[in-house]
Amino acid sequence: MSKISCEDVVSKIDYAFQPIVNINSGRVVAYEALLRDYKNAGFSSIEDFFNAAYDAKILYKLDLLLREKAIKKFIDAPFDKNAKIFYNIDNRIIEMDDYKTGATSEILDRLGVKKSIIAFEISEKFEFKSFLKAQEVFNLYQQQGYQIAIDDFGTGFSGLKLLYHAEPNYLKIDRFFIQDICTDRKKKLFISNIITISHTIGAIVIAEGVETKEEFFVCKEIGCDCVQGYFVEPPQTDVLKLRLKYSEVKELSIQDKRSKIEKNSIKKYVKNVKTVSLNSKMSAIFEIFKNSQNSYLVVVDEINRPIGILKEKKLRKYIYNPFGSTLLTNKRLSEKKDDFLTKCGSVEIYSNISKILKAFSYNNEAEGVIVTKNFEYYGFIDAKNILHYLNNKNIADARNQNPLSGLPGNKKVEEFIRERLENKGSSSLFTYFDFDNFKPFNDLYGFRNGDRAILLFADIMRKKFKNKNYFIGHIGGDDFFMGCEINDECLFEDVYSDISKTISSFSKDIESFYSYEDIQRGYYVSKNRDGVSQKFSFMTVSAATICLNRTTKNSYLPDNELSYLLANMKKIAKNDISHMTYASIA
Repeated sequence: MSKISCEDVVSKIDYAFQPIVNINSGRVVAYEALLRDYKNAGFSSIEDFFNAAYDAKILYKLDLLLREKAIKKFIDAPFDKNAKIFYNIDNRIIEMDDYKTGATSEILDRLGVKKSIIAFEISEKFEFKSFLKAQEVFNLYQQQGYQIAIDDFGTGFSGLKLLYHAEPNYLKIDRFFIQDICTDRKKKLFISNIITISHTIGAIVIAEGVETKEEFFVCKEIGCDCVQGYFVEPPQTDVLKLRLKYSEVKELSIQDKRSKIEKNSIKKYVKNVKTVSLNSKMSAIFEIFKNSQNSYLVVVDEINRPIGILKEKKLRKYIYNPFGSTLLTNKRLSEKKDDFLTKCGSVEIYSNISKILKAFSYNNEAEGVIVTKNFEYYGFIDAKNILHYLNNKNIADARNQNPLSGLPGNKKVEEFIRERLENKGSSSLFTYFDFDNFKPFNDLYGFRNGDRAILLFADIMRKKFKNKNYFIGHIGGDDFFMGCEINDECLFEDVYSDISKTISSFSKDIESFYSYEDIQRGYYVSKNRDGVSQKFSFMTVSAATICLNRTTKNSYLPDNELSYLLANMKKIAKNDISHMTYASIA
């Protein structure tokens, strides 16, 4: 590359843009600038291109030219004024002899655009030789008003170390973890925990490389905030092919009825806490606190996106001290951000209570949780309202429990079935349990012993299904339900074995409920439904199981049809020696 001028190389390069979309609303948050036509400049890959520049010690000079080209194309495109450009930085630029700070500001000033349009993507592919120097660069970028995104998270050298030091605004989950996430429970668990950490520090999580509807649904389920990939839109060099909003993404999210329910319940607990800009003068902030009953303010950037909170107690020694007040009066908050700004977890308005609690509980200094809509400031849920919300939810959950067994009741069972039927990305198993000869036992031994039999089965279910991701419920009377996702860690053979063991345990343990005489005879006498006395075998339980297999294609089965099939299969199970019947729908 040294034989060719940087300008000549850059003239042969083009940029494609790929949208990064809010997973709930379908609105474009940003467009990533992706290098194209590098082969025209004589390179076989993007890696070869940057490695050659690094070896020739012109990486920083080349990057600045590319940076300006990408920004020019971005601002000339008909994009949303609040959308950002994600620009990839090769970590090795800080090793170049000519590296300096402030060059991007010069480019933006020349082009007449604000710093808030840029988010620099820092990749994990190359480890920083000096992490302290890298941290200084990160801090400087953020102090100057730029945002930081960690790219390729989970595949590079730095991992959590980079996340810890960079305190990014965005975290991009690498395609490696998105691929097969529908069936790989380990990936799902790993990314779920990373999302929790990210939200705790206020970072927006982007699922990168989403290619299928199934991947989209799982990413949404585990809490990703944005999606990027061919499922939404491939990279386009022709910017006119790109849209400002992808309504089909919003329509998919609407299919998730849980989000709509949680959204409505969250909204009434959100209050409007006054905001201040990061560029506000400290003197103005002093006045706000003096005339406000609130002990904290939410700090937002130029496009109303929250950065953190500002607590009065951190300013108190300056506010009420004439010398301290004079010292800070002419300064802007951005100059003292590290001294006064407190990181605060944030959640989208679509979030559920679990996500809110995680964002709140991991920060000892938090006054509550910032609520956003399309990542712009919407309001604040303080600690008092979080507890109030949780208490009301616990009361509602208690109402949906069966009062006898304490297991989730009929409404929760219906919600689980509907959720699994709407999940297109994985197979599901549904089992309906029903006692055999329960009524004659209840008539002979009394309803108290009938209740004891129900409690016995509920306890057996809890023990047999406690170690796996099963949902168990009590539909009512002697009818019970069990359901689960079938995957690599929850195999059908194991689940079916647990069902068989549950039936065997109940049949064995229930014998102690009968009189000594009946046990000796091996049967008991009670009246049938016609009021005629007859012999009855000891009580057992039968199980009808349906496996909805979605590993090869997306089956469709309405919840009312599932209930109908289970009810009919239950009759077959009662006449089978194993007390079990099974059907697979593929």
